[in-house]
Amino acid sequence: DHSLALTADGRVFAWGSDRHGQLGLGSRSASTFTTSSDTIPPSSLSSSVDSSIHVTSPLPVSGLRKTRVRGIAAGARHSMCFSETAVYTWGSNSLGQLGLSQRSAERTICVPRMVSLPVSTIVSVAAGPQSSLVLLHREEDASDRREVYQWGQGIQLPMRVPFSSRRRNSISESNGSSMSTDLSIFHSFDQGSRRPVELVQISAGRYFNCALSSTGYVYLWTIGSSSTSFESKERERDKEKERDHHE
Repeated sequence: DHSLALTADGRVFAWGSDRHGQLGLGSRSASTFTTSSDTIPPSSLSSSVDSSIHVTSPLPVSGLRKTRVRGIAAGARHSMCFSETAVYTWGSNSLGQLGLSQRSAERTICVPRMVSLPVSTIVSVAAGPQSSLVLLHREEDASDRREVYQWGQGIQLPMRVPFSSRRRNSISESNGSSMSTDLSIFHSFDQGSRRPVELVQISAGRYFNCALSSTGYVYLWTIGSSSTSFESKERERDKEKERDHHE
């Protein structure tokens, strides 16, 4: 229900629904900047959107004036952007999709806040309905690699995504600690290669996330109970197709 735009000089503009603070207008009331009741027929608005907080023209996102933004992403109820070395999120944090610490885990954040991530160069970000992804480039010691971090869908802090064919994986938080979770790599076509996987693109979805490698291989994964339910739905669909084919 909202949109983001990035200008050539690195400024971010937003418009649409601000019900969850996803426009990043800060303490300003969105209704101050809109004449939605006069210019937008009530029938054209979603029933879940309050017309009093619906912005009809692009407005600058608060708190980013000194930041040259390189990329943006809009989720269902939250927003993301990144500079060369930092990621910022704002909007709904109901399922941890902003990647903030437990102490600052308000349900709604109306101004961009920086996500705690390892020192790195940010390559891109992706926002799903209830989750967020970031692809970053790390240079430390003798290593030079790209990594994917994920948060949301109940996970509060950024977790590094391991590209492994194992069903049970240990994923690491950005602060170095780790936890065990069900991370299913549905397709990891270059598992036989010994070369490090160089990732070039990421995408976040409702049921699963995916990454594209420089060699053209696609990785798809999800975390927790969604993995089981997704695979079950896929099996049910395959069975239905088989029944339809035999009939």
